[in-house]
Amino acid sequence: MSVLKNTVLASIGLFEITKARAERIIDDLIQKGELSRSDRKKAVLELVDKAEQSSARFRKEVLKEVHEAQSGISQMAEDLKWARQTEMKKLQNKVSKLTKAVQSLQKNAEETKQPTRARKRKKKQ
Repeated sequence: MSVLKNTVLASIGLFEITKARAERIIDDLIQKGELSRSDRKKAVLELVDKAEQSSARFRKEVLKEVHEAQSGISQMAEDLKWARQTEMKKLQNKVSKLTKAVQSLQKNAEETKQPTRARKRKKKQ
């Protein structure tokens, strides 16, 4: 499950805002007149901080979900008690032996019935 976990964590990294991206966003706000140049440094740090907090919350939730999924899968596997391949082969061997035994019994039953029928025919004649 670590592959899934690493993939999820890598994906989360894509959502994080880098300092350079935050600076571009703040510069756009300054150009539009929605923010003063004197507040640039503070705004960049605040944006990066909020992005990190949001990312941390998201990461925590995803890891919680991954853990719950792992637990659920483990529990299902335990509940189902999946047969191993060797156990399946043992069962197949037993079924084959039982099939042969049944066929042998059927053959013996047929052989014992045939002479009885022949005797009944002789008696009728």
